[in-house]
Order: sequence, then C-alpha cells, then structure tokens
Amino acid sequence: MKSCEKLENELPNHIISYIFSNLALKDLVKTSALSKQWIHEWGLRMDLNFDLYTMSDYNTDQDLSQILPLCQRFHFQSEFATRLDQFMLHYKGAMIRSIRVKFPLCNEHRDVIDRLISKGIAKGAEHIQLLFSSETTDTTISILPYKFSLILLPQNDSVTYLHLQNCLLVKPRYFSRLKNLRTLVLQQIIVKKTLVQTLCSKCKHLVDLTLDGCKITSKLKIIIPSLLHLKIVNVGCYYREPINIIASSLLSLEYSCLKHYVEHPMSIRAPMLSKFGFRGIVFSKGIGLSGLKNVTTIVFDSLLSDLSTNILPHLFSECPQLEDVTFKNCLFKSSINNKFTSSKLRQLIILDSVVNDSPSPPSEISIDALNLSSFEYTGYTTRIISFTAPRLSKVFWDTSERENIPHLFDPIASLPHIENLAMIVGSLQVKELAKVLVQFQNLRKLELHIDGACDPTMDYFWLLDIATASQHLQKLTLNSCEKLENELPDHIISYIFSKLDLVKNQCIVQTMDSVTYLHLQNCLLVKPRYFSRLKNLRTLVLQQVDVKKTLLKTLCSKCKHLVDFTLDDCKITSMLIIISPSLLRLNIVNDGFYFRDLITIIASSLLSFEYSCLENSAVHPINIQAPMLSKFSFRGALFSEHIGLSVLRNVTTIKFDALLFDLSTDILPHLFSECPQLEDVTLKNCLFTSSTQITSLKLRQLIILDSVWVNDSPSEISIDALNLSSFEYTGYTTRIISFTAPRLSKVFWDTSERENRPHLFDPIASLPHIENLAMIVGTLQVKELAKVLVRFQNLRQLDLHIDGACDPSMDYFWLLDIATASRHLQKLTVSIKNLHPEHSHMVGFKRQKSEYEGFSHSVLKYVEFLGCVCSINVFELATHLLRSANSLKKMTFHYSDRVYLGGCINACGGDCWLGKNVIREMLKDEVNEQCQLIILVVFEARTPATKKNKEWQEQLPTVVLKAEEIMHSKEIMLSL
Repeated sequence: MKSCEKLENELPNHIISYIFSNLALKDLVKTSALSKQWIHEWGLRMDLNFDLYTMSDYNTDQDLSQILPLCQRFHFQSEFATRLDQFMLHYKGAMIRSIRVKFPLCNEHRDVIDRLISKGIAKGAEHIQLLFSSETTDTTISILPYKFSLILLPQNDSVTYLHLQNCLLVKPRYFSRLKNLRTLVLQQIIVKKTLVQTLCSKCKHLVDLTLDGCKITSKLKIIIPSLLHLKIVNVGCYYREPINIIASSLLSLEYSCLKHYVEHPMSIRAPMLSKFGFRGIVFSKGIGLSGLKNVTTIVFDSLLSDLSTNILPHLFSECPQLEDVTFKNCLFKSSINNKFTSSKLRQLIILDSVVNDSPSPPSEISIDALNLSSFEYTGYTTRIISFTAPRLSKVFWDTSERENIPHLFDPIASLPHIENLAMIVGSLQVKELAKVLVQFQNLRKLELHIDGACDPTMDYFWLLDIATASQHLQKLTLNSCEKLENELPDHIISYIFSKLDLVKNQCIVQTMDSVTYLHLQNCLLVKPRYFSRLKNLRTLVLQQVDVKKTLLKTLCSKCKHLVDFTLDDCKITSMLIIISPSLLRLNIVNDGFYFRDLITIIASSLLSFEYSCLENSAVHPINIQAPMLSKFSFRGALFSEHIGLSVLRNVTTIKFDALLFDLSTDILPHLFSECPQLEDVTLKNCLFTSSTQITSLKLRQLIILDSVWVNDSPSEISIDALNLSSFEYTGYTTRIISFTAPRLSKVFWDTSERENRPHLFDPIASLPHIENLAMIVGTLQVKELAKVLVRFQNLRQLDLHIDGACDPSMDYFWLLDIATASRHLQKLTVSIKNLHPEHSHMVGFKRQKSEYEGFSHSVLKYVEFLGCVCSINVFELATHLLRSANSLKKMTFHYSDRVYLGGCINACGGDCWLGKNVIREMLKDEVNEQCQLIILVVFEARTPATKKNKEWQEQLPTVVLKAEEIMHSKEIMLSL
C-alpha cells in the first residue's frame, strides 16, 4: 500500500474495494490516514470479524497463551474489549451483515459485548457468532462466562444464524424474538430441558441445530417440524438423560460422544431421515434400527459392541433403503455372521476394523450385493472376504500393514472385472501384486501407492505388463518413494504414455455422462440420436463436419445443459433451427459452403453470437430471437436482411468485418437508434461511400480499421459521443475526422501509409486533452508530429512506433520537448522498425556528447526503446532521461520492435544488433540505484543477415559475460 503512489488514480474503484474487503480491521482503519477518499472506507465493511489477527499482532489464542503470562492475558482481554468498543463507537456504516467475535472474553466485558450486539442488530445483522472459548488449561482460575441475555434481541426478523460458544443463556423464553432464525449452534453450553422446550416452541423456521460439546443435564425433548439437520456431537457429560427427537422433516442426524463417556439413550421419530451418523462405544437400544427404516446413508464409528451379532444380522432388513454404509474403528468378533446382503447397497466402507485377540481362525466377511459399485477396506488383520457383486467397479484396498500374511491378494484376485482400483502396498508385496493385476483386463484407472523403504534398484517393468493386459486403461498413477522420476527411464515413461493414448483411441464408450467438453474435427457423426448419452455436455465444437437439420434437432432436445456451441468450417446443407434455452455462446464461423439455407436461432439466454463466412462464399440468412444477446460479431460481404438491426436492440458490443455494401447509407444512419445500448463498436475492412455521422450518448469505444472508400476524395467522419473514452483508427486514405468527445482519453492512430497527405495530424491536434496516445508514423512525419504533440499537456502514456528506413543521424531530442510539455507523462515507449536490417549493425562509433538544456521531469517512471535503437542519438536521449527524470524506475532496451495494430492485436517485427558492450559503454556513467536497466536479447529471433554477420557471432559471448559488470548497480536480463 505504501509503495503505490496515487493508487486511487491507478486502480479502478472495484479493484480498490476488493483489496479493502481482504484487509483486517486493524489495517482497514489505518487506510483512513493514507487518502481523503478512503477516510470512510472502513465504515463500509458489512462483515465485522473481531479476533486476534484482525485486532492485534497475534495470530491465534494459543499464541497469546504461550507468549503472555496469565496476569497479562487478563489485561490483554480488557485491551481487546476496549479496541472493539472504540471501533463500534466510530463505525458509521449504514448496514451490518454479520458479526463474529473470537476471543476469550468473559462476563466482565458484558457491557461491551451487549453494545456490539445491540448496534449490530439495529443495523440489520443476519449472522452473529460469539466464540468465547479460552485456550488455557489452567483449572485453578474460575472465570464467569459471558451471560447472553435474549432480552438484547428486540422484536427482530433479521437474525438467521446464531453461534454461541462458552456462554450462559439468560431468559431463554425470549427466543421468540428470533422469528426467522434458521441455524443455531450452541457450543460448550449447559443445555437444560427448559432451554430446548422454549427453542422448539418459539423458533418455527429453525432448519439446522447443533449442540457441540454441551452439558446435557436433564431429559431433552426436541420437537421441531421444520428441522432438517441435527447434530449432537462431542458430548462429554456423565449424565445419561434420554433424548427424544420428534422431527417430521429431519433429513440428517449425527451423534457422537467423547471417549470414555456414556452415550445418551435416544428415541427418534423422523420418517424422512435419510442420513445417520453415530460415534460411541455402545449403540443405544433406545434408538434401535427400526427407527432408521428410511435411512439411505449410515456411519458407525468406534463401536465396541460386536457388530457381528448385534447389528449386521438385522441392519439391512430393518433399514431396507440403505445404499451407503461405513464402519470405522468397529469391533467384529464372530466369523459366522459377518454377512452383508442387500440388493440396494451401492457403497460399503470398512476402515480400521478390530478383531478380538482369540486364536480363532481369520473371520470371514461375506458380501452379497447385486448393485454394489464401490468398496473400500483397511484393517490391521486379514479378513477372508468373498464377493458376490457383479456390478462392483471401484475398489480401494490397503495391505501395507499386513506384509507377511499369506494369500494377501486373494480378495482382489477374485475381482478381475473392476474398472477403478486404488491400493496401498508395501515394497515387498509388489512382486506378488503384479502377478494378480496382469489378469485385470477391464481396468480404466489404476492408482498404486508403494509404502516402505525406497529401493533404487526396484524394477518397474511390471507396470508395462499390467498396461498391456488392461487394454482399456486410461489413467495410471504411481505414488512411490522420492526420486521416482529418476528411477523410471524416459523410454519407459514414453512407452506407457503412448500405450495409454492407443488404449484411449480404441475405447468404446457406452455411457458418457461425465463428458462436459467435446471437440470433433473432420468426422462423420453416426446415429446422432445418441446425443442423449451426453447429458452433462456443456461445450461442443464441430469442425469440418457435415451439419444437417436432424443432427441439430436431436442435439437441442437432448443436451439440456449446453452452454457453448461452435460450428467451425462446417457444411450446412439444409435449413437449421437452433433452439436451446441454456445456450450462452454460439459461433458459426468460417462457413464456406454455397448453399444459402436459413439459420434460425431461438435462445432465451444467449449472450454472444459470432458469424463469419469465407471470402467469395454466400452469407446465410439468419433469424435471431435472443432477447439477452449482448455481443454480436458479423463477417461477410452482405449483412443479412433477416437479421436486421432491430433484433440487436440489447447488444452492447458489435463488430462488422469485411462488409462490402455501404456502411455510410445502409447501417450507420440506423445503428445507434436501433441498438440504443451500444457501448463498443468495431468496423474492420468495411466500405464507406460518403461522409459519415456517428452520434451516441452511450458509446465508449469506437474502432475503425483498414476501411475502404470508393474514391480518393477526403470523406468526413463526424463523431459526436459524450461518453466516448477510446478511439482507434487505421486506413489507407485520409479521412477528415471531427470529434465532439469531451471524455476521450485513449487514442490509437496509424498514419504510416499516408506519408504525403496534407494536414495529416489535424484530427490528433484537436485532442490535446487525451491521456493515452499510441501512434504509428513514418520517418518523414516525425518533424510535423513533434510540433503537434508539444501542445499535449495531459499525456500519461505515449507509445510511438516509427516505421521506415533507419536513419542513424535522426535527432530524438524532440521527445524531450514532448515530455517537458506533458508534465503528467508516466510511460514513454519508442519503437523503431528498420526496413533495411542489413544496414543496422553500427559499431565502432565514438560517443559525442551533446547537451539539452532545461530538461527535467519528476513523474516519468518507465521508458522502453524497442527495435533498431542502436544509434548515438538514441543513447543521448536515454542519457538525458536517466540524468533528469527523477522518478525513473525502469529503462528497457529490446532487440525487437513491437507494434500495436489496433483491435487488441500486437505484432513483433525485425531486430537490431546491439554491438560490443555498446549500451554498457554509453550508459554506465548515468545509471543509479533507483532505476533498473534491462537489456533483452534473443539470438533465435535474428534475421538471416544478422546471424551470418561475423562480428555478431564473435561478440555475442562477450556481451553475455560482460553483463555481470553492471549487476552491482542495475538489473540486466539476457534471454538467449
């Protein structure tokens, strides 16, 4: 922030606002001292977050407890509360969206917290978080938690989210004031029967309720018809009071208690419940499985009651809708009853299971699931697992903890039909695994993580055997020890990649729901009715494809999510109707067929449309019905009458290219009246026959490039645009252009093709108020141009490209005249294009110092010399700028000329040979610490004449080696 001078002028307002939105409150307040425009910026913050990071130099509460002794922490709490109170006292924002306080405050600071809440709610706060938990483990200190009184809440409808941590709730009957509360999180709070009873009766719209680490000291009855998600987690109280849940709309329930604590008996009446999670030692009989009959997803964690006898025999019969089951850190004892039988089960996860330590034989897990598609297993003892799962396609298996167990891969070996396999194996298991996986012919994705000591001599050719067997393999991932890229030779990696490419081309896809992007070139589409298999297709590009009516009809009806559609160089042989409500961008480009069938476009969401046909090809008549269309581009000889300008009434950006019927009479007289929202207009390679008037209040950018007139007489272009800020013009004949554009600040002008025209710079001369000027001029035009530009006092950026034969004797001091007149000039770019590069190698000349009296500049920061700039006069100019431009930060010399051609197109041209240490010798006495001198040299871009030059070949290494001599005072970049 400190290094950006005049930041408010250099960055747009929305960028500055984004920067402010990411600053902490302490930094946001400090910005009021940097600029008058920012004095109230911190008062516009609507999301107020008060914690150690935003209010002080500490990062977390833990940092505070480690750095400060206990007595100082109490003092710091008071200081934090004082800062918070002062902030809210001076806060002038009209609206507050959210308040979050995360700091171990207590009831001693109640007045400050009460004022914060009252002011926040008065300004419409929707989210309130009061997180007052302390990180200290000192149990000798008793601190009274903050007493949160619901009386603070007036009859208010704005609060929808409330999170309270380590608070005492006072007068809970006033929950009635939170009429629109949708989410409530109570953390480390004593929860009593009266609190929950009042909550259930008063908060009619509550959707999410969380009790986290709360002390439940009495019987609870939660009756909330609107409740969708309920969490009772991290319960740590020894009381076993029952919890009754009656929620007709409840979708998910999660319960967990801390280790060594007793679970609460629960009764659940929730007919809509679909997701259930339970973590505890004993599964409550009060819950039972019968209360979960509609559940589709269930997670059991840390159960030490035997799953084999208490849960599994009844799980799928009592919960017939189950599709997703997870057992984590659970206990299996029996080797008989570990049976999973379900016709609806789709995903089964068994992680870190525990088996009793009796010397009984390995327990068997039997899985009979017709629709099972995904299975994951990790465990510290071996299971004998048998599968009857014909549709199983995705498996994760961890064997790394079981190195010496016999028949380790038997369960995997019984599944050769799976398509997606991820495994963690030990380094000693690799050889046995390879023998198993070569039998897998249907693999599409294989991920292997090899765990263990890195063995540099390990042979990885077994991967080629697996890839050869799996002809459908599309992706192979290998996570191994360090330096894997050095262990696999390049030829092996190349072979694997080539094999995968071959497999990809041979693959026959039956379903393509995952495809979102499809690009086809020079193909014949067979059976287009199967576009229905591309349900999620969002982008489609057809290139050099025959497009018929039936194809587009099927496409529009089947691809409901299509957003981007391109027809590039396609043969359109029949009338087309494109009806797609989801379509945002449509491109029909490079059309080269001679049929002129009608194209009808009906797209209610279409934002951008581009049409172009090849030269000498007929333009299709187009009917557009797209009320949201904002960007329109058309390239063709004739503008279709079916389009018309009336259907483009909401367009803001329009581009016409290569139109050969008269713009002066056929389009421009009606363009801005028929399209009143136009802000950006480009006319490229178009035809004018007479004088032209362009009048618009909303026009912001106008580009006229390479326009053609039917005669050589100077036709007039009159521009009357109050809000025009940018204008670009190139053309082969001179136009008399007049402006009424008081806000015009950026101009690009190319005069290089019109050397001998009188009054060539009159249009530019009429715009002395512009701030950004880029021009292409010929060498013979420089003197006249200098007379014009010395009248420009508001220039901030000047970019001049001088085109023509290089003249080593040309004087460039006229640029100092321009800089002297333009006191606000910050960047100067001079690009010199030499049309005769064989004469550009100027070496052996001696420096002849010349003086330019009276030049100084305090704003100029950046100077660039591009192209053929190896002349004594260019170096004299650079010397004066280094010596007298007090704020100069960077001066760049570049081998190549770079030129802006208009319409966002840049081009790089020929090169200049920089002779032996020329720049160093010429400028070494003028360099200083504040400015960087950058020399960019690229040998590959040299012209053949330069590369053959003997002196160039001899001196290039010297230039590179000598570059270090200037590094002590300048930065030099040499790209070779």
